[in-house]
Amino acid sequence: MKKHFKLRTVLPVLLLVLFTTGLWAQVPFNCGNLAYQTVSDGTTTTLYSYNINNGTRSAIRSLAYPVNAAAYSPLNNLIYASRAGTNQVVGMGASGPVVTLTVTGLESGNIGDITPDGYMLVANSTVGNDNRYFFVDINESRTATYGKVVDPTSATYPYPEKTAAPYYTSFSGGATINVSDMAYNPTDGLFYGLNNPTTNTGVPDVTNRYKLVTLDPKTGVLSFGGVVSGAGIQTEGSAYGSVFFDASTTMYVFANNLGRYYSINRATRTATQIGPDVAPNGGNDGASCPNAVLYNVSITGTIFSDANGMSDNTVNGTGTDAGGLSVVLWDAVENKVLDIVPGQPDGTYRLAATPGKTYH
Repeated sequence: MKKHFKLRTVLPVLLLVLFTTGLWAQVPFNCGNLAYQTVSDGTTTTLYSYNINNGTRSAIRSLAYPVNAAAYSPLNNLIYASRAGTNQVVGMGASGPVVTLTVTGLESGNIGDITPDGYMLVANSTVGNDNRYFFVDINESRTATYGKVVDPTSATYPYPEKTAAPYYTSFSGGATINVSDMAYNPTDGLFYGLNNPTTNTGVPDVTNRYKLVTLDPKTGVLSFGGVVSGAGIQTEGSAYGSVFFDASTTMYVFANNLGRYYSINRATRTATQIGPDVAPNGGNDGASCPNAVLYNVSITGTIFSDANGMSDNTVNGTGTDAGGLSVVLWDAVENKVLDIVPGQPDGTYRLAATPGKTYH
């Protein structure tokens, strides 16, 4: 009887531990064609997903405090953000608990993104804080520096911890920053933003407004590119609060007052509105999985079975899948398959492609 009694008391405890662990595990985001945006009202925050192809915006979760500088980590498919007014970075999945990192020496920011190897940029465009930036290690595999501010200008890699004030890194030459978000471009190792229409004191920035801005985190150098125009992007009167790149290295920005997403052709400095207008908001920041393509165009066509092999230079016959043919989309520049779809019974097909590329 004693043995039977002990077994019955231990088993429910074991089941309770297993059930509780599974219930509270973080659920990562899916690295797909959705962008994410945090919108804060100064007191709370709502995280939204946004399909820039059709304009569908869906609330995912809420936080009981304001955050900014949202960034998507490709290491674990979580979104990290700076908690306003604190030295904390919070990490969240689509559901489950929020991880909080209390980072010695860190200041809260409204500018942020994460490099592929797990370093998070945090900066603040507020006057008095706009002359510096922080690099926070959020890669759990680097146990010595995880959750700490590191020195991105060091020749040592992984970057060493900053163990004494000042914990920030100053922009080179005493420069100040006037963007509301930046995103990392892995092709050149720079962070990109779009200079706001007004200065940090609220007056028109007649010198640098609408210009592309880059930050080299290894040197602290801020550089200005050309002026971006097109699709009404210069009618924004406040700020470009969300910036991110996708796998095609297309740059996207959100115009706060206009409530519009734009794609930016960095070579021509041309903006194109993506999707319909959404609700304007000022306390926002954006993020997306850098390994996914956000905006697609469709390549459509029909498979024909031409009995004479087009010897008469004319397509004859009717559309068919010939019993199971598939259509392959080949990237002629990167030499790889991007999409494969089966032909429909009538021979029609539809492929998803990224604008501005060459395909076969």
